[in-house]
Amino acid sequence: ISNVAARPYLFSNDTEPRGHWLSLDVSTPGARITLTAGRKQHRYATRVNSYLSSSDSRLHFGLGAEAKAARIRIQWPNGETQSSLESNT
Repeated sequence: ISNVAARPYLFSNDTEPRGHWLSLDVSTPGARITLTAGRKQHRYATRVNSYLSSSDSRLHFGLGAEAKAARIRIQWPNGETQSSLESNT
């Protein structure tokens, strides 16, 4: 973490990993993602945090005990929609 007029802080997560997660790299700002894995989660793709800054384009979803997402729906900025539905067949 950068601090104004002070030393930066460096944090380390040393905990044992638990649960599952999914990361999507949606390089199109403005895309809206809905992921279903036991519950629905929503993310909005953006690279902007504040003036003259940017952030990681990957979107992270915690899946908990679920091994994979049941459904991923992406609504693109132009209005088109893409959907992926897990099939048991």
